[in-house]
Amino acid sequence: VLVIDDEPIIRKITQAILDECGYTVMLAEDGNEGISLYKKNRDKIRMVLLDLIMPQKDGLETAEELIEFDPEVKIILASGFKEDKRVEKILTLGVKKFIQKPYTTENLSKSIYEILYPAENQHV
Repeated sequence: VLVIDDEPIIRKITQAILDECGYTVMLAEDGNEGISLYKKNRDKIRMVLLDLIMPQKDGLETAEELIEFDPEVKIILASGFKEDKRVEKILTLGVKKFIQKPYTTENLSKSIYEILYPAENQHV
């Protein structure tokens, strides 16, 4: 899982949560670094957890560039601002899910599982 977030404490907490859940984690502190890491490690990254509000390149710009590079990229958008108009716009681009910050181990791990294993989450 590639975590792109400009807040060091959020990256550290998220890495601890994902490590506990058994995921291998890569960290990026901004959109440019995240895009670079994704392009270099596309075959190793199964999902991206992307912060909405970041300096330089925000979540919307980062998502657009990731999707342009790989239309199949799986992205969960994270933000403390659910009412932000960019959330709706990003979700229309094909971003799979929005998760509200602060997130818990339970809702983060559940969201990632739903994105990585969608067939197992469909109820018949």
